[in-house]
Amino acid sequence: MIPPKIIRFLEERASLGFAGTRDGNLVPCGHRVSGWQIDASGRTLTAFVPQSSAGKLVESLLDNGRIAVTFEEVGTHETYQIKGRY
Repeated sequence: MIPPKIIRFLEERASLGFAGTRDGNLVPCGHRVSGWQIDASGRTLTAFVPQSSAGKLVESLLDNGRIAVTFEEVGTHETYQIKGRY
C-alpha cells in the first residue's frame, strides 16, 4: 500500500515524474512520466509515458517486470520513489 502521505504528495504537489527500468541484461533505461493516477485502494499506481518511450518501456517490463518511478515537486526538490512490478 502506498502511504497516505505520499498519495497526498502525488495528488497535490508532485509536478515531475521519471521511471526507470532495466532489461534482462541489466541495461537501464529511463522514461519521462507525463502523468499518474492512484487507484482508490491506494495499492496501484498507473504512470503515463509518452508514446515515444512506450516501446522500450513495455519491452523492459515484459522482460523482468521491475520498475521504479520517482516523483518530484519542483522548487522544493522533495522527491519520493515508488518501486513495483508490472
